[in-house]
Amino acid sequence: MHGLIFNQLEQFVTKNHGHAVWEQIEKASGSETPIFLPTKMYDDKFLFSILQAAEKTLNVPGDQILFSFGEYMAPQLIKIYSHSIKPEWTVIDLLEHTENTMHKAVRFADKLADPPKLNCKRIQSNAVEISYRSPRGIIAFGKGVISGFSKAYNQPLQIVQSQQGEATILRISMTKN
Repeated sequence: MHGLIFNQLEQFVTKNHGHAVWEQIEKASGSETPIFLPTKMYDDKFLFSILQAAEKTLNVPGDQILFSFGEYMAPQLIKIYSHSIKPEWTVIDLLEHTENTMHKAVRFADKLADPPKLNCKRIQSNAVEISYRSPRGIIAFGKGVISGFSKAYNQPLQIVQSQQGEATILRISMTKN
């Protein structure tokens, strides 16, 4: 997992709960948590140990933490990849092109990077279907990012989740304000 994710997670926890809580989570994670450099890759075990410690420390389910963290991180992702995002895009356009813009850039920049595999197809002018595959299984984070994109674009979305074998299917459609 990219160090940027860990940096943003620390900022998210610190902003919402204070630096002392972040330090408590790091200590409770039980692993020697390195100083995370934003451009370096780290073993996923750090994310899962930090998430488990955060669940206990904050008394909040992991999926809820991941969703809120995804919402928090979405504006940063838009900023980082702004050069690949067309100004005329709607949030549905952004979702449709995430694999070929953001994820492609991540994989190009670091051959070890392994963002989730997204197979996205436009099913209506205002809707997409995303097939999400990742061994990490942190779909709550992805749904949080989608929700954060929706808020950043001020374009409300409805997300319906289902399972097809090993893939999680997200049907996402724009709703009226």
